[in-house]
Amino acid sequence: MIKLNLIPPAKEKEIRKAERFTRVFQWETELLGIILVFIAMLVSTSYILKVTASVEKPVILSDNNEQYKEIEAYDQEARDMGKIISQTDKIQKGQLIWYKFFEKINKQFSDTIEMKKIETSDYLVLLTGKAKSRDDLITFKENLEKEECFSNVNLPLSNLVAQKDVEFQIDFSIKKECLR
Repeated sequence: MIKLNLIPPAKEKEIRKAERFTRVFQWETELLGIILVFIAMLVSTSYILKVTASVEKPVILSDNNEQYKEIEAYDQEARDMGKIISQTDKIQKGQLIWYKFFEKINKQFSDTIEMKKIETSDYLVLLTGKAKSRDDLITFKENLEKEECFSNVNLPLSNLVAQKDVEFQIDFSIKKECLR
C-alpha cells in the first residue's frame, strides 16, 4: 500500500496551527471552568458565614461586664509583656557574647602557658601571663595568629628576652562577628 501526501506544505502547517489553537482553547476553557467553580465556592462560603453570623445573638460588652474587665486586664498584661520582651531583645542584640572568645582562646592554650590577667576594651584584648619557655610563647602567638577570629596579634620583643619562665603581655583584636 502506498501513501501519497497530496497536501501542500503551507496547508499542512496551517492545519497543525489550527490543531494547536483548538487544543490551547480547550485548555483555557477548562482552566476558566475551574476558576469559576472556585469563585462559586468562595461566594457560597461567604454567604453561609454571613447567614450564620446574623443568626447568633451578639454578645454585648459594656464597662460593667465582669468578663469585659477580665479581658481588658489580660490584654493590658499582654501589652506590658510585649514591651518587656522587646526591651530585653534590644538589650540582648547589643550584648557581646564573650563565651565564644573564651572557647577560642582556650583552644590555643597548652600546659606550658599560664594566663594571669585578661583586659578588654571594645574589641581589643590584652593578655598577661607566664610561659615555661620562649618557644612555648612563640608557638602560642602563632596559634593566636592562625585563629580567624583574632587579628593584629602583637607580642613585643621585650617579652622574648628570657629563655625560661617568660613573663609576657600579648595584645590582639577580636573580630566583631566572633562576639555576636
